[in-house]
Amino acid sequence: MDLLTDVRDVSRIGYGFMASKALFAALDLDLFTRLARQASTLDELAEGTGIPAKRLQTLMTALRALGLVGIDTDGRFINSLAAADYLSKLSPSYYGDYFRFQIDRQVYPHMEGLLPAMHGRAGSPFYALAVDPDEARHFSVARHVGSLGPAHLLSRRLAPVDWRRTNSLARRLDRAKELAGKARSPMTAQARLRPRCGCCSTSCRIRMRRRLRRAC
Repeated sequence: MDLLTDVRDVSRIGYGFMASKALFAALDLDLFTRLARQASTLDELAEGTGIPAKRLQTLMTALRALGLVGIDTDGRFINSLAAADYLSKLSPSYYGDYFRFQIDRQVYPHMEGLLPAMHGRAGSPFYALAVDPDEARHFSVARHVGSLGPAHLLSRRLAPVDWRRTNSLARRLDRAKELAGKARSPMTAQARLRPRCGCCSTSCRIRMRRRLRRAC
């Protein structure tokens, strides 16, 4: 990580909590899902959310400054590509509930105890939330949904799956299981394939091994 050199980088850290809260508020109002259904004016969003237009305008201005939403040629609000992919409930890649249920509801308030903890005045441990069934449920949902983000990043690094080869391998594995079920033990399989002549010559043993390989 490069060391910071610009005062604006420091300011981004100092004001970062404002960006987080704007994101959390937008998720709670389901703004990204509404915009995924259709581009909307401020008045349409105000009517749909029940929030007065003047208040909502402040939030939408913040979301535009963060690059989460934009304006189309008709002056209506639209999602950014990232918001449409990851913050709309209509998307299979949605993981906004991770921010809503864990970061905003649980982690964010808990971080207020950071400075007291540095002075040795630590409050209750974070996992004490699990005592409350509702908080435990929110935690579980958030952790599950939150895993989708890293999963999508990981999928970009993996080679495309050759399903024809995968299906062929699956069929071979099924065939191997079927043969394994028929043979009670390796000795049983060898007994069935042992030459009836009763000889123990090298040539007979070689032929028996070949037949065993073909059977597997």
